[in-house]
Amino acid sequence: MCLAAGLLLASSAQAKPQEILLSRPPTTAQPLYAWTQEDELVRQLVHASLYTSDGQGGWHSDLVTDYAVNGPTVTLTLAKARWHDKQPFGPADVCASIERVRATDRPTRFTAAARARIASCSPGIRKDADKVVITLTTIQAEPRAALQFPLVPAHDPAWAGSGPQSDLPPVGLGPYALDRGDGGWHLTAFDDRATAKKIDLVVVDDPARRLVDGRGVGAPFLAPADLAKVRADPSIQLDVVPRDLTWVLLVNPTRGPLGEVAVRTALDLLIDRSALGGAVLGRDEQLKAQPWTPVSGPFPPGSPQYNAGVPVPLRDERAAHALLEAHGLVDEGGRWQWAGHPWTLRVACPVGLGPDPQRLELALEEQLTGIDVEVVPQSAVQWWLSVLGGEHVEATDLALVPISSTDLGATFHSRTATRGWANPFGWSDPDVDGWLGALADRNTAQLLHARLAELHPALFLWSVEGRAAWRGGFEPPTR
Repeated sequence: MCLAAGLLLASSAQAKPQEILLSRPPTTAQPLYAWTQEDELVRQLVHASLYTSDGQGGWHSDLVTDYAVNGPTVTLTLAKARWHDKQPFGPADVCASIERVRATDRPTRFTAAARARIASCSPGIRKDADKVVITLTTIQAEPRAALQFPLVPAHDPAWAGSGPQSDLPPVGLGPYALDRGDGGWHLTAFDDRATAKKIDLVVVDDPARRLVDGRGVGAPFLAPADLAKVRADPSIQLDVVPRDLTWVLLVNPTRGPLGEVAVRTALDLLIDRSALGGAVLGRDEQLKAQPWTPVSGPFPPGSPQYNAGVPVPLRDERAAHALLEAHGLVDEGGRWQWAGHPWTLRVACPVGLGPDPQRLELALEEQLTGIDVEVVPQSAVQWWLSVLGGEHVEATDLALVPISSTDLGATFHSRTATRGWANPFGWSDPDVDGWLGALADRNTAQLLHARLAELHPALFLWSVEGRAAWRGGFEPPTR
């Protein structure tokens, strides 16, 4: 996912910084802890990875000139580049970055994936001094997917090892250098990839309205309800920002009745995806097709892997209640009981990453009739620990998370040392495990879509696109 791809900036040098309008500030400049969409914006402008995905099967790198794969071994020839402190980039930086993201004493959002996918790293020597050899834990269908972690400098271990709220100056490889000397977010062009001389990230109360009133050059993160404001101004361009993300409610099969497929099916039948999306994501009343699309499984409608024979479930309260009654739940005066107690669903919701937890709780309570719902906000670190070691599994029934259709094995493969690293509840199915290794075949992908929709390890909700508004006459930065 590339949040900076929709950012439109001035192509000519400007003495005054261009203002990008945000509704909230980034939470960190340390790329290993990037969590919110604002954090991701900073990460992609200031920092760099060996590879980035365009979300549609393509890969890009400013730092790799040659790429060779031999079984689980990947050999990269690195481009000449400099860190923002003018030190040269090289193989030692790649290996130091891998060591950092694999460290479990300071877990980040990349740690579980790195430990599952990457075994070791070795810099080249002598005539191969511009090469680095990375050994993966297994042969992987797309090795570049394992190389999307942010790079940190080997020569500056203090910054490389710093936490999310570090006061140290950020040292990156991106097109912009970041200065936070006065507490602001000031970006200055570092090389010719940048298309504006200076950028300020500015927090305002209503980015869409402020943009229409003449402030700033763009607002990259607009909610659906804000789109009508900017659509009325012909000088402002609305861009679609593709995101390879599907929001799901992962289901914990170890929690009471949720071990029964029929009970998970009942929950799915109680959810009206369109109404829920409008309640928690917002709605653009001028559009028939919203920036979010209800889905029936992991692949969105229109993708080659989508199974058209699996419709998006429609809410059917009567059928859902019949399934609950048939599998041990009791309706006591309109409240569902399990084992003699009110049935309560605890839902983990990541703060700052998606829907507002309070709004989500109200919307789910309205739809999951007769079931008590408690939405538990989780910080980034809490969620990373849950994925890494299952610290929150015993007390969580559902977890709202975004998943990527290009890496479904992370969430739905049985959890092993090298697979299923983002499968927090330990769900497992042997057919799914087998099909996940053959998704290049369209028929296999469609079988997987149908199987996941049938077994409900997750309640698949929506695929979501971003919307960004930019003042006319600006160009996106080069990557």
